[in-house]
Amino acid sequence: MTAAVVWLDLTPMQADGLACVICRTNYLVAGRPCRPVGRSHTGSQVFACAGDCEQAAQARTESR
Repeated sequence: MTAAVVWLDLTPMQADGLACVICRTNYLVAGRPCRPVGRSHTGSQVFACAGDCEQAAQARTESR
């Protein structure tokens, strides 16, 4: 089992899983497809928009 990536320095919306961790798109308004990319410091699951943001999130976590 792998450890979940913990994202720090997120806005409250991002930390609650309601906005993209990369572009900050509000999922309550935009309704864009998203993918889980880890957890926030609060333990909530966080997401990135499918596609470019998902790839950017993956690259950011691999460089840690």
